[in-house]
Amino acid sequence: MQQGSDISANDDYPPWANWLYNQPYLPEEFHSRGGFKAFEKAIKVPVDDNYSAQELYALLVGLVLRDLNGIITAENNLPSHLQESPLGKKHLKLVINACSPTLVPVAGPRCVSTRHK
Repeated sequence: MQQGSDISANDDYPPWANWLYNQPYLPEEFHSRGGFKAFEKAIKVPVDDNYSAQELYALLVGLVLRDLNGIITAENNLPSHLQESPLGKKHLKLVINACSPTLVPVAGPRCVSTRHK
């Protein structure tokens, strides 16, 4: 991935993690232990400090959360690969925990007292 460029995909992310992916659910290969492991590896890759990279990271996580929500809530008309997916609440917790560092607000400058005792 080129830093500072307008990106639509990241080589460290699964092929479906891009703005051109137009399916309502993730592909069948994601809904396997190996597919989820590849996702876990991808979200551990440091995110460049630019809007495009951060937006793509949000897309990656959002697409996974969408599928996991459908599985956990047993949405109607799910494709068979989601109905039979081994993923569930445990995986949702893993995603949320893995994203926690990115959800913590950046602390502002610390206040330093100039009073002397």
